[in-house]
Amino acid sequence: MVENLMLDFRIQYALHTTSFEEQPLSDKTLSCFRKRCYDYETLHSKDFYHDCVKDLSASIAKLMGISCKIRRTDSMMIESNIRKLSQMELIYTCIAKLAVYVNKINDSTLPDDFKHYIDHDDFNRVIYNQSLSSSLSWTASK
Repeated sequence: MVENLMLDFRIQYALHTTSFEEQPLSDKTLSCFRKRCYDYETLHSKDFYHDCVKDLSASIAKLMGISCKIRRTDSMMIESNIRKLSQMELIYTCIAKLAVYVNKINDSTLPDDFKHYIDHDDFNRVIYNQSLSSSLSWTASK
């Protein structure tokens, strides 16, 4: 791993060693750096590494014109079991959770058409019937 770091131009640039023929980097350099950062953080309650990455990401976002106020959803923000859901199951789950939430706050504001989402067994009835009807229509089209 240290050998890969020595070949990385970004590391050389950060260390101001781009003009060096042989890079002065070893595993001890990284260990000492981590220890000094940790010691400083415990002593002064300031995380230089975190602040540096945060400042760099803000600079890059500004350079690329990316708004930091918009939250983007990526695979790390979604539960891992979501990939097992079909689009229909995902939509149903979102609507059902919203219906349960609205019903919990004030059950009189939830329209009657959405009351069935509160029933726990409704998911199986809706998704099963939907998948059954789509598979029947698929086999009928063949």
